[in-house]
Amino acid sequence: MKRLSPENGYIALMSSIIIALVLITMSYAIAGFLIDVMYLSIYLVVHVFDAQKLATVHDMSNPL
Repeated sequence: MKRLSPENGYIALMSSIIIALVLITMSYAIAGFLIDVMYLSIYLVVHVFDAQKLATVHDMSNPL
């Protein structure tokens, strides 16, 4: 393990700690964004298949 010294750079250490803290703080928002992108892509694929008559999309709110 490297020892902290001015040659190794406190600035590099602090920047990596700050980046880690920002990623930890924003992880919930990043995960939510990725879930939204997943649902959007599923919606797009289903409707492309429906438009090409490769699959039939049923109304899920009225199952009967």
